Amino acid sequence: MTPKARLQVDLPNERSSQGTATVRSRNIQFQVEQAVARATNWLLSAQTQDGYWWAELEADTTLESDYILYLHILGQLESEKTAKLANYIRHKQLPDKSAPRMASTQRAAEAAARSTWRGESA
Repeated sequence: MTPKARLQVDLPNERSSQGTATVRSRNIQFQVEQAVARATNWLLSAQTQDGYWWAELEADTTLESDYILYLHILGQLESEKTAKLANYIRHKQLPDKSAPRMASTQRAAEAAARSTWRGESA
């Protein structure tokens, strides 16, 4: 289903050898279908035999902070993990003791992923 491109050449007058060429772009539906096909092919090529994807999770320290809260709710703050997580968070702090910030688009994407994981609407 390849759309046909039309070429239109406008010449100012019959004696001129210069003109303007206009090519209509492919229709948007075809472009979307092609983008979806490329994305699907990439995802399938990156998928493991068992059906999952493996990649490093990069984030700010929100995941570690959330996990400490989770351990607190479970009454397991005295675990060895809590101390390791707290040390990691302190290690990532900026010189002014503030938390590192990611680019706004990355923060938004990760917040959406976390809310989806929790079953909330993004």
